[in-house]
Amino acid sequence: MTQIYRHHRYPTDFPTIAGTAHGRSSAQITDINQAGARLRGLINVQRGDQIMLEVLHQRISAQIRWVRGDICGIRFTQTMATAIVDTVRQSPSRITGWRHVSSHLHEMR
Repeated sequence: MTQIYRHHRYPTDFPTIAGTAHGRSSAQITDINQAGARLRGLINVQRGDQIMLEVLHQRISAQIRWVRGDICGIRFTQTMATAIVDTVRQSPSRITGWRHVSSHLHEMR
């Protein structure tokens, strides 16, 4: 029996530019892992289309796996580097508020 397994995707809200057969357009990465992502904002794409994402000054090739309205799932042609995934998932728009962390300071009594 074959099991279908997808690695956990990390939620984010990261802006990107996607190059499609219809030109370049803005999109948001709404979740990501090293194998793929979910995008919001792409229109006129179909399952099987090839796209080129611009993420952190790098071009990443991907294929559309599914489409529902302006939301689509993509699979990267090559596994995305862990450092890029970590940066994208730590998007500033995901931070709900700044908090002081002083784990390296000793408590004063």
